[in-house]
Amino acid sequence: MLAPPAPPALRPWSFILLAFAFTWAFAGFFWLVDPMAAKGSPSTATMVTSYVAVWGPSLAGLVLAWRTGGREGAWRLLRRLWQWPGTLWLALAAAIPLGAEFVGALIGWAIGPYSFEALSDVGPGRLLLFIASTLVSGPLGEELGWRGYGLERAAARYGPRVAAVLMAAAWSLWHLPAFLIPGLQQLIFPTGLSFLEFASFTMSSGIMMAWLTFRAKGALGPAVLFHLCLLMMLLAVSERPPATLVWPTSAVFAALALLVLIREPRLGYRAFDPD
Repeated sequence: MLAPPAPPALRPWSFILLAFAFTWAFAGFFWLVDPMAAKGSPSTATMVTSYVAVWGPSLAGLVLAWRTGGREGAWRLLRRLWQWPGTLWLALAAAIPLGAEFVGALIGWAIGPYSFEALSDVGPGRLLLFIASTLVSGPLGEELGWRGYGLERAAARYGPRVAAVLMAAAWSLWHLPAFLIPGLQQLIFPTGLSFLEFASFTMSSGIMMAWLTFRAKGALGPAVLFHLCLLMMLLAVSERPPATLVWPTSAVFAALALLVLIREPRLGYRAFDPD
């Protein structure tokens, strides 16, 4: 459950800076010293390190939770992963991103048809492997931080709406090295996807995940599931996604995020005491 306001010494910016430091320093060092990374052929050690670096936000959240609340503070943050959020919020966490991607794809296809040939290669085995690897390297490595510790502290200090936008913006910027370091993007996102195109998804998605987290009384299951479903589009795209797919889908996500901000100024936020 959501904690009382943070002590003044540990503002949300402490979390953001630590999350960036963990990830950017950890991944950046190995990519700079690996001569093959710049040529798009990173070593196995570099690839593994890059996936470990994704855990920067969750590690930052756990470190600061331990500092402010000791072992119980860190454990309380971890417990939010399996805290029951309610069937409705889990259902919405899957339906919103998958539905928005489907509607965006339909709109884009009507504007300019394109192919989803990559989907023909998706069998049960590949799907399960994708879900397992993506869950570990993405949502679990990030959401304890962004929608866990960071969102909680930012909401206590700035209010839920500002907190949602702040964490979404920080989350977007945190991904920037993937678009600057040669070869790194091909391990994570479709090659050729620009940072602006990517950020259009993360900003809107971050706001909706904040809303789901607040509505679920701090449970992180909806944010993790939303994050996972958001990445399911990667299964359908094997190369640079066409603009007729990216921008209509981005517009659908943006409309949903704007609707949430307008209709629920407090995003369903209430202060909860720890268990």
